[in-house]
Amino acid sequence: MVSPEQVNTSTNVNRLLAGLTRRDREQVLAGCTRVVLSGGMILVEAGEAMAQVYFPIDCTICLTTPTETGIQLGVSLIGYEGMLGTTLSTGIAMLQVRASVQEGGGAWRISRNKFMLLLATLPLLRRRVFSYLHLSLDYLIRKSVCCQFHLLEARLAYWLLMVHDRVDEDAFELTHQMLADLLGVRRVGITLAARALQSRGLISYRRGTITILDREGVIAAACTCYGVTEAAYERLLG
Repeated sequence: MVSPEQVNTSTNVNRLLAGLTRRDREQVLAGCTRVVLSGGMILVEAGEAMAQVYFPIDCTICLTTPTETGIQLGVSLIGYEGMLGTTLSTGIAMLQVRASVQEGGGAWRISRNKFMLLLATLPLLRRRVFSYLHLSLDYLIRKSVCCQFHLLEARLAYWLLMVHDRVDEDAFELTHQMLADLLGVRRVGITLAARALQSRGLISYRRGTITILDREGVIAAACTCYGVTEAAYERLLG
């Protein structure tokens, strides 16, 4: 468990919780445990009920759905801006996607029952969770259009920016095969797209590690989807 004195350090920040009043935030964190999640760890399988809710601090959680070929297709990415467990605000505990840790790091974890009680007693928490759920749905709609109409290189740049936004470093571990699975394309396509970004000096790739060298250049290379949901987040959640 944590004490109020531990709440305000920069290493403990989750933006969804940071927007609460100090009193509400302390009440939420009093029921949380700070955990370290390892990359590749599966938190919930598709079709399972969530027993725990997670508020990432410096880790990323990837939501994927299985395909007929056995590949886990990337659906969304959760970092310190959000949480895993938004559907509990609608009374639904069953998760229709797999939730696994992409980039290891810290997170706040709270049991489903404790979280449901807090939702019932803290109106501001409830509003922020509903707002984040709305943004998540908006992202899924935009992503379905993106997959149909935007070039792979631009989609890859978009996904890399999403990861970069949620980690504290310019370098992160992502293999070409992982990216191919997440974006639902063949590995050779990712290799060519990553090579194109690298040849322009925007990223470097070595032994499963991608480094962002020129963030503004990657933004320019990304499809127009990037920035839309992020701007909406600032408007709704600050």
